[in-house]
Amino acid sequence: LDLKTDAQRYGDLSSGFPFTAVIQSLKILAKYKEEFEVRSVVVPGYLDEPAVKALAALVPEETPWYFTAFAPGNCLDSRWNDILPPDTDYIDGLVHLAEKLGRKGLRR
Repeated sequence: LDLKTDAQRYGDLSSGFPFTAVIQSLKILAKYKEEFEVRSVVVPGYLDEPAVKALAALVPEETPWYFTAFAPGNCLDSRWNDILPPDTDYIDGLVHLAEKLGRKGLRR
């Protein structure tokens, strides 16, 4: 499941897809105990410490939560191609924060 950012900024990254639908999907997956993973692409300015803190409350503790760097250059919306990717230390900091919050944070 792709978790882009917190509820306040979700519409900026999802072409209007409602954040409530993401929460509903998480609840369904957790209810049926199916093995799944959560993935968050680290887009600078959108996935930061406050967002990780907010999202951690939604991610089940045993679910792998992968953080991966945003890769500009081939985006459907060319405005995103000018955003520089985050450095590894920044991503590692978010992974560490997720772990500190009791989640299974991983870098991909």
